[in-house]
Amino acid sequence: MPKRPKPRSDGRYQVKRMVDGKAKFFYGATYDEAEAAARAAGQHNITKNDIFAVWIEYWLTVIVKPHVATGTLDNYTMLIDTHIKDSDLGKKKLRDITTQNVREFESKKLEYLSARTVQMLHGFLKASLQQAVDDAVIFRNPAGPIKRPSSDEKKYKYLSSNTVRKLIDKSRGIYKTLILLDWTSGLRREEILGLCWSDFKAGSITVSHAVKKGGVLSTKLKTQSAYRTIPLPQETIQALNELQAKRPKVVDLTKPNLIFHLTYGKAIEPIVLTRYFSRLCEKCGISGTFHDLRHTYATNLALAEVHPARTQYLLGHSRAEMTLQCYTHMRGNDMKGISEIVEKSMVVKAVVN
Repeated sequence: MPKRPKPRSDGRYQVKRMVDGKAKFFYGATYDEAEAAARAAGQHNITKNDIFAVWIEYWLTVIVKPHVATGTLDNYTMLIDTHIKDSDLGKKKLRDITTQNVREFESKKLEYLSARTVQMLHGFLKASLQQAVDDAVIFRNPAGPIKRPSSDEKKYKYLSSNTVRKLIDKSRGIYKTLILLDWTSGLRREEILGLCWSDFKAGSITVSHAVKKGGVLSTKLKTQSAYRTIPLPQETIQALNELQAKRPKVVDLTKPNLIFHLTYGKAIEPIVLTRYFSRLCEKCGISGTFHDLRHTYATNLALAEVHPARTQYLLGHSRAEMTLQCYTHMRGNDMKGISEIVEKSMVVKAVVN
């Protein structure tokens, strides 16, 4: 059971709230009066007597929304609306939520949802309830002692050159050049759809736009590191030049001059590209996703002994750990020559000694 608030030595009750990142204290003859003082100072009016669904809605719209992309927020909102708000846990008052309630909620979800989805729900519960603790709405985080559900990591594949060539040969129209470009640049799905002809110069492409959900072109990329310039091989340059030559001579200046677009210059939505590539793989008898092309690009750089720092830049990662741990894949013959390298190092050491 949650601890009951106790008065201070002077008989007053105290409420702690975060205001502009700093802790402030409010006082009253009763705990309710102290909470009322905090609300009067401009804080939210949610208390421990409100249900969890009300609190997690506040957390999502006020705490999370300013710091995530629109597509990410839409995904979070869908998961919370579908699985948390109308659940027994969502209808419980904040003061009544126990660790056992949270544990039972996650156990039931694991019966019919993927472990990765429950991992996300676990993160929402833990972060939102911790915010309630920080705002002094409750006194402890009931999700705190619960460990994150384990699951097998999502596996991406390395696509061989023959496989990608087969996909390119079977694709139609602009998708031929699009797949070739992604194979040789490792762009994210939203980034390649946001490329404009002004981004293609001197045998390289500069990433500065992305197409978001709804076909909206945005200059806000996933991270600051995503803004980068990537050199291209000659085959890709030639394919882009040929595609550029087919452009209409009269350009509508009121619309973005996208490299890959639908009729009348309309942007291709990310989900459309995902579905097209999935159908293409199925047609070719290949198991794969569009994102596999990005992993293939990273792995090819690693096999060519490109320095990890350069690979990190080319992929637009903010952390080198992401590049090394998630985006380079070892293949069966990648260990060839290792024994010779070790043997050579032993010989050198013997001479030195």
